[in-house]
Amino acid sequence: MGTAPAWGFLATAGLWWLLRGRRTGWAPRRWLAAYTLTVAVAGAVWLAWTTTTHGPTRLPLAVLWAGGYALAVPYWRHHHIPNPIGPTPPAPEPDVAPEPPAIAEVHEQLPEVIDLWNKWVACKGGPAEGSQLADRESTADGEKYTVLLPRSGSRVSRRELQNRAYQIAHAMGMSAAQIRIDAHDDGEHLAYLLATLDRETAAASLTYPGPKDCYDPATGITYWGRWPDGERMPWTAFHPERGVFSGVILGGTGAGKSRLVEQLCATWLNTGFVTIWMIDPQDGSSLPTLAEYADWAVVGRDPKRLNAMMRGIDIVGETRTKNNAIARPRRKVHPLSPRTPVLIVVIDECHMIFDPNLVGPEQAAINANTVDRIARSYRKGGMGVLLASQDSGLKVFGGLDTLRANVVNYNSVVMRLTSNIAGGLIPGFGGDAKALPPHGYAYYNGATGSRDIHGRAFDAENDLPRYYREAPRVELETAIRRPLTEQLGTAYTRRHHALDDATTANATNLYGPVPDPSLIAEIAIDDPDLAAGLSQIAAARDVQPFLPDLGQTTTTDRPPAARTTTTGNTLLSAWTRQLGPTATDEPGEDFEPDRQAVDVLAFGAGLAAQARGEDPDEAMAAIRDALTGDATPTFPSGFKSLGTAAGRDIYQAIRDGADTPATIGIRAGYAESTVHRILKALLADKLIRKTRYGRYEANPAA
Repeated sequence: MGTAPAWGFLATAGLWWLLRGRRTGWAPRRWLAAYTLTVAVAGAVWLAWTTTTHGPTRLPLAVLWAGGYALAVPYWRHHHIPNPIGPTPPAPEPDVAPEPPAIAEVHEQLPEVIDLWNKWVACKGGPAEGSQLADRESTADGEKYTVLLPRSGSRVSRRELQNRAYQIAHAMGMSAAQIRIDAHDDGEHLAYLLATLDRETAAASLTYPGPKDCYDPATGITYWGRWPDGERMPWTAFHPERGVFSGVILGGTGAGKSRLVEQLCATWLNTGFVTIWMIDPQDGSSLPTLAEYADWAVVGRDPKRLNAMMRGIDIVGETRTKNNAIARPRRKVHPLSPRTPVLIVVIDECHMIFDPNLVGPEQAAINANTVDRIARSYRKGGMGVLLASQDSGLKVFGGLDTLRANVVNYNSVVMRLTSNIAGGLIPGFGGDAKALPPHGYAYYNGATGSRDIHGRAFDAENDLPRYYREAPRVELETAIRRPLTEQLGTAYTRRHHALDDATTANATNLYGPVPDPSLIAEIAIDDPDLAAGLSQIAAARDVQPFLPDLGQTTTTDRPPAARTTTTGNTLLSAWTRQLGPTATDEPGEDFEPDRQAVDVLAFGAGLAAQARGEDPDEAMAAIRDALTGDATPTFPSGFKSLGTAAGRDIYQAIRDGADTPATIGIRAGYAESTVHRILKALLADKLIRKTRYGRYEANPAA
C-alpha cells in the first residue's frame, strides 16, 4: 500500500479545514490552524508507519491510543459533556409571607434606555440601525452612554445622528428635550447619548443658584445655564491678566434673550468690581430691571443721548489705554478692582442703533465704529460689550466684519430664531436654531466649553430684583470721571437720572407737559398703573400735578369727558372744574378749591405711591393738605440742616415724596449743587436715609 493512505489523510484534513475547521470559533483562528496541522501530520506519520511495516500490531495501536488522547486534550478543555439530568426533587412548600404594606405612592419606573435603543433605534430600519450603546454613566438627572456607530452596512455619521435626535426621541417614546447627541473626543464613529430621565430634578437644577455660585474668580468665567448632563454653560467675561471679553446673544421673541442678559449683568454687578452702561432702543421695555440699576442707561433712539454715550465710551477707552502707559510700572491690562472697575456696555436689540433708517446714517456709523473699538481696542482698558439681537445677519454687527469677528471670538449664545444664521456669522456653529424650544434653550459657542448640543439658561427672573438691590454700586475711577464730566457735562453728571428723564420726555410727547386731569381720571379707570406713572412724573415737576397757575382765569364751559362702554354704561369724568377761580367767580371772592378735583389728584398721588410700594393713604392725605392748605408743615427742632429756608424746603420736598436729586430740586426750586449740599447735611443729621443709589426718603424715626 505504501504511503498513499498518509497522503490521502493529509488531503482530507486540508479540505476539512477549508470547509469547516477555520469557522468553528472555539479558539483563536491562528491557534486552530496550528492545532489542525499538528493533528494532521501526526495522523499521516502514524499511517505511513503502519502501512510500510507489519500493519496495526500492538505497538502501533498503543501509540495511536496514547497520541490520540494527548492530541484531544485541547479540544475537550473547551467542550464538556454535561452530566445526565437526575430526577428533580419536589419543590418545598413555600412559606406564607405576610402581606406587604400598602404602597402609599407609586413612582413612574425609569425607562430602560438600552432596551428601548435596541428595540426602536438600532433595529433594522431604525434611526441608527446597527448602533450600540456602551459605557453607561449616571448623571444628575439621567444617564449618559457612548454610541458605537457602525462602520459598514447602514452607516450613520455622528452629524446625521444629531440631526435625527427628534426621530430618536419619538422612537423611544420620550420628549425631544430628553434626548441629546453630543460629539465624542475619540472620533466621528462615536457619539455621546444624554438621556434626561428625572424631569423634576432637571427642572430644579435650572434654578439660578445666585451670583456667587455663578462666577469663578480664579478663571473669570461666568456660568449662566446647564447642559443636559449637568455641566454648567460658561461665559468668558473678564480675566485679571487678559482683560475683558465681549460677546453676543442671538434670540427671537420669547426665546429668553433679554432675561439672560439681565441674569449675566446681575452676576457681574455682584462681583463688586463691575459697572454697567446700557442702551435699550425700545425705551427700556426690554431690560427694565437693568435700566433701573445701570450706572448709565440710554433708553430710546434719541441721537443726542446715543452720541453722548458713544463719546463717553471713547473717553473711557482712550484714557485708560493712555493711563496704562503712564502708570509705573507700565501695565499691559487695566487693573480690575472696585476702585477701577470693569465697564460692560450692554446693547439690547443692537441692530436698531446700527440702522441708518432709525437713528440716521451719521449716528449709525458712529455707533458701529465706536462699538467696534470696544471689542477690538479697549479690551485691555477694562471694557467689553455685550450685544443682543433678534436678527441673524451681519447687520447685528453694524455691517462690520471686524466687529463680528472680535465679538463672537469668545462668547456666542444662540437661542431660538425664526431663520437660520447667516453662513459664517459664527464660525464652528452647527446647531439648528429654528428647532430650539423657546424660553431659555440655547447653544453656546466660544473660547471655553463649546458643544454641539443645546442646554438651557437658569431661571432667574423672580430673583433678579433682589440680587440687583443687593449688588454693591461702584463708579469709574477719578481719573475717568473727571474727563467725562468736563467733556460731557450734564449728559454724564445726570446719567443716574437718564431713565427718568427719558420717561418724562416720552410722557411729554404723548400727553403734553401738563396732562389734562380729566384724561388722567379716565385713564385710571382703564389702566391704573399708567395713571400712577403719569401722576408720579407730574409730581416730580410740581407739588400740584396737572394744575394750571392758580392765578389764571379758566373756564369750565366744556362738558366733562364721557365714554360709553360696550355694556351701555356711560362713564363721566370726575373732573368738573379747575382748582383756580373761574370767569363766574366775583373778583376778590374767597376761593375754595373744588373738592372733586382735589379727590381726583389725590387718587393719582395714591396710585403713584402704591406703585412705589408706599402707603397710598398717606400720599393722598399729603396731596390734599398741599392743595387745600389744610395743614402747615412742621419741622423737627435742633437740627443744623433745617436752619435755613433751603434746608426746610428740600426736607419738605422729600417728605412729600420726591426721592431723587432731580425731582427734589424741581419740587423745592433749588439748583442741583444746593440740593446735593443739603442732602449731605440731612443725611448727617439722620433726618433722611438712602433707599438705594441716588434715592432718598425721610427717616421715619426722625
